[in-house]
Amino acid sequence: MRTGLISQEELFGLRYLADEAEHLERKAKSYIQLMAGDFDGENSIGGLPKFKVTEEPSGRILGRLNSQFGEGRFILEFKAQDKTAKGYLVVEKHIFDKTDASTWVPVMHIPLPNPVWEVDGQPVRPNDKVYMLAASVLYAVINGTPEEQPVQNPLKAYPAGAI
Repeated sequence: MRTGLISQEELFGLRYLADEAEHLERKAKSYIQLMAGDFDGENSIGGLPKFKVTEEPSGRILGRLNSQFGEGRFILEFKAQDKTAKGYLVVEKHIFDKTDASTWVPVMHIPLPNPVWEVDGQPVRPNDKVYMLAASVLYAVINGTPEEQPVQNPLKAYPAGAI
């Protein structure tokens, strides 16, 4: 728990966050829009199970994923750290807890504005980025559990590149 006032660096981070928030939100929405365009629940793409990604019109929840294996949603999260702003597209999985209450748990954090585009030490080809991002999100929704820490982006550190 914080007990003092923020530092000058933290104040700069808040100011930078104010400038960057719209950019980060637009980027998050663009990733959801791209996945929604390809994954409509009607067809199996590249051997994946059928699933549907939809955009939400506004609010805290930016989109949803529905499949026979589980349900997920996309939430935008911001952090102001020192002199920087960071954004994450957080994937949450719908579960029922030990008391059978419906709840959501984070299962994946996608760094913004650019996810990292590497799988098993190899760069992801530009044409495969949407597919690999959607497959990673589906995998996290299917396999994420409340006992786990949130799964970091499985697309590992590769120089940032936009879809």
